[in-house]
Amino acid sequence: MRSVALDYDARRLVRRQAPEPRAVGPREALFRMRQAGVCGTDRDLARFRYGYPPEGESYLILGHEALGQVVESGNEAGGLARGDWVVPMIRRACAPACASCARGRRDLCLTDGYLERGIFGAHGYFCDWAVDDAADLIKVPPELAGHAVLVEPMSVVEKAIDSALRVHIGEPATALVLGAGPIGVLAALALQLRGFTVALASMEARDHPRARLLERAGVRYFPVGGGPHPDRADIVIEAAGAPEAALAA
Repeated sequence: MRSVALDYDARRLVRRQAPEPRAVGPREALFRMRQAGVCGTDRDLARFRYGYPPEGESYLILGHEALGQVVESGNEAGGLARGDWVVPMIRRACAPACASCARGRRDLCLTDGYLERGIFGAHGYFCDWAVDDAADLIKVPPELAGHAVLVEPMSVVEKAIDSALRVHIGEPATALVLGAGPIGVLAALALQLRGFTVALASMEARDHPRARLLERAGVRYFPVGGGPHPDRADIVIEAAGAPEAALAA
């Protein structure tokens, strides 16, 4: 099957033929990839800043933001059937499972022994087909399929906002988001829907399409590098991939 992968021998991003998916087990599903997102993580992977291929292999298929449609499922695959839309989870628990992974919070793995499809030690979804355990697939209502490729970045946003609201003492009303990539835009809109007055600061010029999109939605946009800037914020969400930016804010 076709794939987009990192070749670790040649240190290049390549199109290559990958093996066809293996047979589907009783609790698994085979799905055809319909959409795959590309984000800053993929760009950093393509620069070989981090990430690594599966054990014993010299390439890594990219893709961790994905939407697929089931074509075959096992008889114990949790009700998944041909035609269902699914979004795969990315992280796979460490083994043996640490306390966090054992209670279903692989996102808080304590050992760093986890795998992440398309990032750390497991092939991703920038290919024609994939097989996953049904427990790692989120079934998507058909009416949401047009937007479901955003589920993975949106999960990051929801976790960040939930964490901020749990630790904030008081009644936060204003928010500042740093970065106008997909996660930054989603964070700004999600905060606005919760009733916050939201500002977003990023490197793009004020006439950039993302800046115009935000301002049409009622989010104040501030280009970094001169001019006015937000004077206060109860919550800051760093979505630029630069922790030092959050500290500066």
